Amino acid sequence: KINSDDFKTSVGQVAIASSNDLTRPALTGVYFNTSGHTLAIAATDGYRLAEKKIINNVESEVKAIVPSSSLQEVLRSINDDIEEVEITFNDDLVRFRLGEVEIISKLIDASFPDYQRLIPKDCNIHIVLNREELSRVTKLAALFARSVGGAIVCEATEPDAFSVKSIANEFGENDSVTIAAKANLDQLKEEYRLSTAEVKKLAGQNTALQKTTQNAADA
Repeated sequence: KINSDDFKTSVGQVAIASSNDLTRPALTGVYFNTSGHTLAIAATDGYRLAEKKIINNVESEVKAIVPSSSLQEVLRSINDDIEEVEITFNDDLVRFRLGEVEIISKLIDASFPDYQRLIPKDCNIHIVLNREELSRVTKLAALFARSVGGAIVCEATEPDAFSVKSIANEFGENDSVTIAAKANLDQLKEEYRLSTAEVKKLAGQNTALQKTTQNAADA
């Protein structure tokens, strides 16, 4: 069982990283998996990866891929009267109990990538940003990027500044907006591609961007 608010927040933050590519069915769902006694959920589209630990003290082992579409249906069914979500798995089905309502879905019959080995153990680049400020400037950059089919690119060139700008091959780039940052390197020239949807799902007052570079040992 998990608190309904925690479930909605966690699934919303992770499912955004799942894929719509039906030729890779394992990536179109959210992977529920246990490590020790902790249940985590993860999703990836092959380019980005999201993971969150949601329940401690889980007694049984779980390794199941739940379709993202089924999880969206569960989220839509949670109302203010629902305090907990009860999740039950068997070999090929998952059941979500929401008070008097039950939603049952088939699991995706595929193997999810071994994503744990893709998560760096240590990151030599660490940037801390105010979440609300990052969301504000990303939305501004998205207005230009959306109209020309471009991308939002973020760059930290100083230890206390982080710039967000839009880039499109046909039109060049718009003026960047700089916000305060705390970076762990004196001179950092690293680019990050963000989307407004990803930033919207972040929680807390501050958010951290971390990266491991190939020459991390020399940094």
